[in-house]
Amino acid sequence: MARTLLILATSVILAGLTGCASLMHEKTSPLSPQQIVEMTKAEETTANIISRIKQSRTVYNLTASQFAQLSKAGVADAVLDHMQQTYFWEISQARCREAYYDLWFPGRSWYGHPWNGYPWSVYPMIIKY
Repeated sequence: MARTLLILATSVILAGLTGCASLMHEKTSPLSPQQIVEMTKAEETTANIISRIKQSRTVYNLTASQFAQLSKAGVADAVLDHMQQTYFWEISQARCREAYYDLWFPGRSWYGHPWNGYPWSVYPMIIKY
């Protein structure tokens, strides 16, 4: 009986720890525009560069002249379009989050405390150069 309870308790603890491990996100460093130029010069495919941008969850807030410099450096138009779309997508997601919080938590408060979102949320990193 005691052995059965020990095995059951051990399996429950291991299952709980496995569940917690699956919630952890791998931290990746953001890709700088210079790294994208280096990837282009290393002749990586456009699809591979876009895939790496998506994996790093980098958001680019670049000016038109910076996009022009990247284009002159040889970065493909599809990569530049995706870089620009990351910022637009983040703005739209931020507005959706704000609308949700304004609907359910007016005044940005929850029982008098500032609402800072969930601590386990993984938000993209905005790069501004």
